[in-house]
Amino acid sequence: MRHEIEWAVQRLREAADMAVELQGTVPVRQKPDGAGPVTGADLAVEQFVLEGLAETFPGEPVLSEESSPEIDRSVARYWCLDPIDGTREYADGRAEWAVQLALVEDGVPVLGVLGLPGRVFGGARGQGAFVQTDESRPGPPRRSAEREGGTAISLAALADPRRAVAVHSRSHRDQETQALLNRLGVADRFPAGGIGYKIACLLEGRAQLYLYPGGGCKLWDTAAPAAVWCAAGGTATDIEGAPLRYDGPLRHDDGLVFAAPGLLAPTLAAINTRPDSKT
Repeated sequence: MRHEIEWAVQRLREAADMAVELQGTVPVRQKPDGAGPVTGADLAVEQFVLEGLAETFPGEPVLSEESSPEIDRSVARYWCLDPIDGTREYADGRAEWAVQLALVEDGVPVLGVLGLPGRVFGGARGQGAFVQTDESRPGPPRRSAEREGGTAISLAALADPRRAVAVHSRSHRDQETQALLNRLGVADRFPAGGIGYKIACLLEGRAQLYLYPGGGCKLWDTAAPAAVWCAAGGTATDIEGAPLRYDGPLRHDDGLVFAAPGLLAPTLAAINTRPDSKT
């Protein structure tokens, strides 16, 4: 997967730079049926990444939010693109968004890249995860995180949820999430924008837990964040502890739990002993 990660890091670095330049200058409109906003930057970034994929990996399927939300996800290999995850924050002028690209093989995201303002996170199964910043990216990425000018990510284990910091959705501050964090004893928490940005907070060590017990998140929202987070040593599951899959429904309807090493078991225990638990 060396070729894929090298190409994806370079392309998403450029895509994120494009989005930064366009922020505040492009029109915003609402999608039909209350599906949220879309901006001219979403469309421009999508076209830029799709053109690169077509040229570099011709014929490979792409699941992309704005142009191809339905493909055969049972294929052995496809790409999953979210041009701008966190469009609401992007349209509001915040920096809490990410350009996201994942490679899915046999229903599992095995490679992911998150392009954010000023930094790019990358990771692949069995190869670890790394971050590049504006200061550490003099040229195209090469063979390893160190030679790419990036920094390898190492996650600290944490067994006591009471010592964790949780990041939760800015636009979905639902009572159920807050109640579960209370039950876990997580007093230190803060809101943030898109899922990719929230997982960047985890990768940077600013938080150790993100959970969302609701449904409706799409595959493109989570594929790249899950790939990078798991490559770094974290876990990404639904609220019952099942690994997230990408060869079935388009939506995650059983919630999300992204946890640092050691936190998954106590988090799932709290979730699945709630009064309305499925178990």
